[in-house]
Amino acid sequence: MAVIDNFVRITERAPRFGLGQWMLRIPLAAILVNQGLLKVYGGMASNAEAFGIPVWAFALATLADFAAPAALILGGLYRHWTADLLTRVGGFTVAASTIAVIAVVYGGGSWLGWQFQALITAGGLFFLIRGNETQPRGA
Repeated sequence: MAVIDNFVRITERAPRFGLGQWMLRIPLAAILVNQGLLKVYGGMASNAEAFGIPVWAFALATLADFAAPAALILGGLYRHWTADLLTRVGGFTVAASTIAVIAVVYGGGSWLGWQFQALITAGGLFFLIRGNETQPRGA
């Protein structure tokens, strides 16, 4: 129960759109870290060549797969404008890198199988637009 108590204590300091934010932040971060690890596994140069993109672009995408989850998790832990900015930057990074993946992988003809990346993009856009905002605009 100590783990749950610690999580509740952390969440009490978090922005006030409730525990529900963590049901999106944590899986989104885990998926992105996994994608980053898959890019590193087997060598970035050979993976970049397989996709037909420059190694620097592949390395940048890999960096985004590790930086964005860190920004989303750290941004959710505090109520401060810098944490809100960190969350929004993380959301932007998720959306931009995933849109690039959709364009590179699925833009060449077949659009079959892009739905997972579209869902990840939607999660990134949610945090880009919402940030750590505690109440909807105009409320």
